Amino acid sequence: MIKRNLRFVALLSVIITLTSSCAHRKLVRKERYMESTYNEFKQKLNEADVTIIGDSVKILFPKNVMFDFDKATVVTDFFPVLTKLADVLENHKKTGLLINGHTDSFGNDEHNLDLSRRRADSTKAVLIYDGIGSTRLYSWGFGAKMPIATNVTPEGRQLNRRVEFIVLYNYRHKGD
Repeated sequence: MIKRNLRFVALLSVIITLTSSCAHRKLVRKERYMESTYNEFKQKLNEADVTIIGDSVKILFPKNVMFDFDKATVVTDFFPVLTKLADVLENHKKTGLLINGHTDSFGNDEHNLDLSRRRADSTKAVLIYDGIGSTRLYSWGFGAKMPIATNVTPEGRQLNRRVEFIVLYNYRHKGD
């Protein structure tokens, strides 16, 4: 009985070691993949602030005006920037993209929340048009809750009318 228990413990130890080794290899692959993704975004989107936050990549275009006041349609001048973003995403198929819409503080909370959602959705539509599969894109609206600049000046309000992009490792990707 003791020998059988010892064999069971030894077998269990081997299984745990193999499982943890496999999980570690997957984690290392994910980290390398996201580092490669970050590097390409940083290189090709020179007009963007590209930063690593944990195991994701945040992209913000602070100097580019994406939306006019109280509008949800992406301004046409921004289309080439979104096309470059889509091109890099296409090279990194194991990623998903959170598209987070924001507004300035003018208007009531309900209006701003709706406007921010529509901004995220219209940005998502441009990326889909540029060839990114809709299953990789997730859009959210935050209204005026997360300003990055003052809402006192026109310049600050313009910066707050934005979309932020968070690139995530896509666990639903087949092949990993």
